[in-house]
Amino acid sequence: MNERKREFAIRVALGASALVLVQTVMRFSLAVTAAGIVGGLGAAYLARRVVESRRYGVSPADPLTLGAACALLVAVALVAIACPAWRATRVDPTTSLRVE
Repeated sequence: MNERKREFAIRVALGASALVLVQTVMRFSLAVTAAGIVGGLGAAYLARRVVESRRYGVSPADPLTLGAACALLVAVALVAIACPAWRATRVDPTTSLRVE
């Protein structure tokens, strides 16, 4: 968020609403989360033989378990994204755009 503070200040100065800023932060963060989930599912598929011997009563490709894990990760990501999204709406363009 701090790296993009200047960008958000410009958007606010040009009249962007708080909703647009939240959507921008959420879209970027959820794209990163989705990439992580896809990479994790790929790694889980490749490591299924090793994992199979360590899990009791669950097949390596159990869709319910994988779906629940993905849903939990998305929920945690949404909670983690909430603070930076809220801070993006509080950007003051005059102080952020001032040249140091």
